[in-house]
Amino acid sequence: MYAVITGASSGIGEQFAKRLAKEGYDLILVARRRERLTALSDKLKATHKELECDIFTADLMQLDECQRLSDYLEEKDIEIFINNAGYGDCGLFEETDIAKEMGMIDVNVRAVHFLTKKLLRQMRVKWQALRGLFLPVRTWLPIMPLRHMLRAFQGLLHVSFDRATAMCMWGACVRDRLIQSSMMWRMCDLR
Repeated sequence: MYAVITGASSGIGEQFAKRLAKEGYDLILVARRRERLTALSDKLKATHKELECDIFTADLMQLDECQRLSDYLEEKDIEIFINNAGYGDCGLFEETDIAKEMGMIDVNVRAVHFLTKKLLRQMRVKWQALRGLFLPVRTWLPIMPLRHMLRAFQGLLHVSFDRATAMCMWGACVRDRLIQSSMMWRMCDLR
């Protein structure tokens, strides 16, 4: 079983990769920067000898790159999909770069929507049911000021995942692996 992490080359995505490797998952790391993915993959393989770690470079700002990733993942047995790729900007609305903002919308909204829908459909066809964990990390960021975002994230992680039987997103329920919230905290090194 694979865990897929977009935006895996640094930050939260890198921390998810480290934690999931420690938990025994094989990984598919996705980001734009091949050299960073290769360095992370080599580091994880040195620590976890049995780890299978694929790297997939893609610029998720481009819809054809999202499709290429979706096609690649169709052949894999995916259990966890962490859609972490994305970026932000700050400044006065009338002064920020519109091209950068359109790129943000492409990565933070369109790619999340596209990949989540494609993977949900693939899982339904493969397993005749939905299972696994989908974590669209970046979808929370545009709607919350940063100083409150971490508090909200902390509150979300304190939800009793060990008692949950489903995580509902956009009207579709996806059974999760009942990952403990304390594990999620360790994954992100935020405690």
